[in-house]
Amino acid sequence: MTPLATAALTLFILVLLIGLFITVFGLPGSLLIFLAALLYAVATGFSPLGFPTIMALLLLALIAEGLEFLLGMWGAHHAAASRRGLAAAGVGGVAGMMALTPWLYGPGALIGLFAGAFTGVWITEMIRQWNLKSAFRAEPRAILGWTTGSLVRGALTVGMTVVILITIYS
Repeated sequence: MTPLATAALTLFILVLLIGLFITVFGLPGSLLIFLAALLYAVATGFSPLGFPTIMALLLLALIAEGLEFLLGMWGAHHAAASRRGLAAAGVGGVAGMMALTPWLYGPGALIGLFAGAFTGVWITEMIRQWNLKSAFRAEPRAILGWTTGSLVRGALTVGMTVVILITIYS
């Protein structure tokens, strides 16, 4: 293997690891992994990664992102969150990220996302229902749905990475 090919393979594996890492922060790492695999397949003439493998990886990436979204929405809907509550979660999450990122950088964005979304939904549900107990009851169900979706997406992303590496090195 030439030094240039070794450097390219090392860079490809680093992109796969970055894809795994950003999945933890709720970013679409599975799509990054798919795009890296597609680029690798095109660069190598679809030799180690063939067209069926690329299609399987595309399907896994779409399933991972779709299930995470659907399970998160299912958890919020099952928790009887209102549409205003879901909108408040988005606005609160973005506001929390913007507020904490300058001081805590990466962890601040993640903490701000959770804290802002939680606060936005809680305030909205409190105003809507005027009942502290039901507002707190809705939160764990919504968080359970989102967490389940994130775990499924993470497992599928790890599976994609394993399939790619096994296919390349076998």
